[in-house]
Amino acid sequence: MWESDVKQLERRKKIARQLGGKENVAKHHQKGRMTVRERIDVLVDRGSFIERGILAGVPTYDIDDNNKLIDLVPCPFVMGIARIDGRRVAVHGDDFTVKGASVGRLYKAKSAYFVKMARALKLPIVRLIEGAGGSIKEILEIGYTELPTSGDECAQDRVEVMSEVPVVSAGFGSIAGLGAMYMVQSHFSVMIKKQTQVFVGGPPLVKAAHRAEIESAEDPAAHLKELQDTYRAIQSPFRTAEAFGIEDIIDPRDTRSLLCDWAEMAYETEKNNLGPKKRGMRC
Repeated sequence: MWESDVKQLERRKKIARQLGGKENVAKHHQKGRMTVRERIDVLVDRGSFIERGILAGVPTYDIDDNNKLIDLVPCPFVMGIARIDGRRVAVHGDDFTVKGASVGRLYKAKSAYFVKMARALKLPIVRLIEGAGGSIKEILEIGYTELPTSGDECAQDRVEVMSEVPVVSAGFGSIAGLGAMYMVQSHFSVMIKKQTQVFVGGPPLVKAAHRAEIESAEDPAAHLKELQDTYRAIQSPFRTAEAFGIEDIIDPRDTRSLLCDWAEMAYETEKNNLGPKKRGMRC
């Protein structure tokens, strides 16, 4: 009775595990980078990763048969529960092979579930970040920009979790938007040497922030260029680290050992300092 539905679910999982497809994965590898699933496999104890939300994605169905799945674009937010050196953690990573891991509604929904899950289970959070920020295409499709509200449960969870469990972030490649915020909103964060760039703004932001100053200048275009040149001169992963609390800039080969050390430290710290005593972290 349910055979066809089960097969479709398994097909969805198979497509999701292929990430952004062979071509995009190959491009990612050519740049000397692992995919998000490879990073998780290398980081966590073998066989310990239990994924959540793998079915989330944007499907395409046959025009003549709405139940026949043609393709699926998986959500670029991979998450689950795993162990690092035997210690349970909640881990998520960005899939850059799917539209540069741009943030859309599905990404936001999965990230909201992730932080809620980590809070409920009292698990340390590990974030593997590499994303382009908000999806301009999706904003154009829905016709407006969705902004957080005072009643945004996810935003509140992201704040509350900082006082309940340890949070660590490792940045890979280009990071902007929500990913840049995650890098800052952590107790411990590292960047990969000669690979990671954290973007918290750009020319449009410069123009908006200095609008009155630019408009009142004798030569607005020249003044805008001067401001942009000033900001470009101070762009550096080292300056970003200094300004936004990045703990270290590391060699990619050191990532796992550092996060293993962090997991050990996090468990000891949490037992003594973080979260309500009656809701201790589940080991």
